[in-house]
Amino acid sequence: MQTKINLNLQDERIKVLQEKLSTTEEKLQVSDISANETRTEFEGQQKLVHELQRRLEDAEYKVTVGEKLRKELHNTILELKGNIRVFCKVRPLLPDEARSTEGKVISYPTSMEAFGWGIELTQSGGTATS
Repeated sequence: MQTKINLNLQDERIKVLQEKLSTTEEKLQVSDISANETRTEFEGQQKLVHELQRRLEDAEYKVTVGEKLRKELHNTILELKGNIRVFCKVRPLLPDEARSTEGKVISYPTSMEAFGWGIELTQSGGTATS
């Protein structure tokens, strides 16, 4: 009888241990699935980070190139402004030139006359073209 009770107790213990084992195996499977999902998500995030870093490098390169071009264009504009000032500078009339009104003409080309690319300045004594 004692042996029968011991066997029954051992059978129950085995059942409890088997249930615990089965529960633990299910938890392990859930943990494995969760770990795989986490790993997949992590790899996706790493790819996204690398892609964003590459795009950032491209954008920084474009900004650098754009800034260099902007500086070059700015310097060109300043140079052209200076050239225009020099080109368009007209000296004041001398006292003898102010008395006579003969031949004093400053004309700017119209759109049809602009093909010659010049401004005609006429004073007494001749014509100068710039």
